[in-house]
Amino acid sequence: AFLLFLMFFLDVLQPWMLIVAAAIPASFSAFFTPARAVAIKTIVPELLIARAQSISSTVQVLTGLVAPAIAGILLAIDLQLAFLFQAAMFLISIVCIWFVKQKELTEKREHGKLNKAVFIKNLKTGFRTIMTVPILRGLILYLVLINFIFAPVEILLPTYVSSASQLASIQISFVIGILL
Repeated sequence: AFLLFLMFFLDVLQPWMLIVAAAIPASFSAFFTPARAVAIKTIVPELLIARAQSISSTVQVLTGLVAPAIAGILLAIDLQLAFLFQAAMFLISIVCIWFVKQKELTEKREHGKLNKAVFIKNLKTGFRTIMTVPILRGLILYLVLINFIFAPVEILLPTYVSSASQLASIQISFVIGILL
């Protein structure tokens, strides 16, 4: 994010760079959700797990509602400020993660190495289960289709709107639509 800010500031930012910059975090998000769930189960006592997962989900939804509004305001003020704000938020996230000192999350485990043969066997069993259970097969195909259709929306939507506030309104509407 800071690199994007710097490239914008130096007036060398190209559209393809924005697409690559959007694709990188999107590819990591596939790992983030399971990692967050494991972190919650590791850090939070058993009695409070439901509450912690509820708070985590609430924060995700609120972020989906508030982030486009903040982005719209920042874009209305100055595009350079929006890039700088994003870089600052990433830096704050890194600092917060750095202070997580939960031993179970940070230590290497020698006894839990991945066995390739067992992994492949479990992967095949999972695929077989998905293909033989009609509701799972349908759900997976539905979710793949939805992701395929809506994946480019974040990148392409700005080309169809006339202002930052219109973009923010549409993105907030998407989140509200998901909630309904």
